Amino acid sequence: SQIAADAGRAHEAERPTMASFKAGAQVEAPSEGAVGSWYSGVVKSVKRDGTARVLFDESEEIAEVPVASCRPLPPEAAPSGWLEALKEGGPLEVRHNDGWWSARLAARKGTASSRRAQLKLVVGPGRGCAQHYRQHLYLRPCGEEHLQ
Repeated sequence: SQIAADAGRAHEAERPTMASFKAGAQVEAPSEGAVGSWYSGVVKSVKRDGTARVLFDESEEIAEVPVASCRPLPPEAAPSGWLEALKEGGPLEVRHNDGWWSARLAARKGTASSRRAQLKLVVGPGRGCAQHYRQHLYLRPCGEEHLQ
């Protein structure tokens, strides 16, 4: 899907290597059963085969995840003005079910800074479900925008 392709390209530049993660590193990693979502956790160990044992924060489960699928945690605060600058069709992530899901801005009603603003999002690769989110604290930039 287009969202998955965009997310993959956006995260290529930030793909970690085995040497970049050590036990104790805080990361985001995909969930095996929830395609297009990212969950925070702590690296418990890194194996020679290129997988990391990650203890996920919310579920408190440990999973083996390819290091190449992990990414550093983004800053806590999104860059000022990113949502106002996001154009229709632009990628972002939305907080849902304890994880961050890839999404695309489908439409906007009102200004982004208005409490009455409504954003229509298409969430997740291949899911095709449109949802309305009114609270911007559950949205963040996607991909390389995290690292600026």
